[in-house]
Amino acid sequence: MPVNAESLEGLIQAAWSDALNERSLSCDNSERSKKWINSLGKQFQSQYDSEEDRVFWRGNPQEILFDLAVCQISTVNSYRRGVKLPFVAKCHWLVESEFDQKDTGEIVKDMSKLVMGSSENKLFVASHKSTDPKWENGILKICSKIAKHCDGKLFFCFIAHPKDWDGEPTPPPSAYEWVDGAWKPLLFGTSTPFLRSALRDEWT
Repeated sequence: MPVNAESLEGLIQAAWSDALNERSLSCDNSERSKKWINSLGKQFQSQYDSEEDRVFWRGNPQEILFDLAVCQISTVNSYRRGVKLPFVAKCHWLVESEFDQKDTGEIVKDMSKLVMGSSENKLFVASHKSTDPKWENGILKICSKIAKHCDGKLFFCFIAHPKDWDGEPTPPPSAYEWVDGAWKPLLFGTSTPFLRSALRDEWT
């Protein structure tokens, strides 16, 4: 079943819970980041399970240009032997994830990849920063400049940084959709209606 704005929040919550359940004290931040993408990929895979749909991410079977891609596959015959060769006919979702909290240039670089890609839906994942209460809104403000150049439906999600996964309590995900030139929180987002209005005034 296609994932949309209404079902995306549930998918993110499920992937987040799975990633936390699979964490261990021996895992470094890089391994935990991989577990997050793996959990997210499995959730998308459960929704796009038809023969013509395929979900690509690192290790399943491989990453294709983006951290995660949900694609519709078709085939073309090879030149000499007529062997059916698969190709991407349509992209349902493109996902990029960047948890760097020291260099926002890394976030800008990976967010720019979503401008380059053609897809019905796009999702960028960054991390909460518990030591900076203005971080989340600041990152959204920076990325709003890039969002204006994205086609398709665009979503932005924050989850706890892998180094904070052992903290109690672990902050829950928050997610936003780019609508009419502003970030609109999804239902489990932490922003209030007042803040939504303030952000729209500041970013438009």
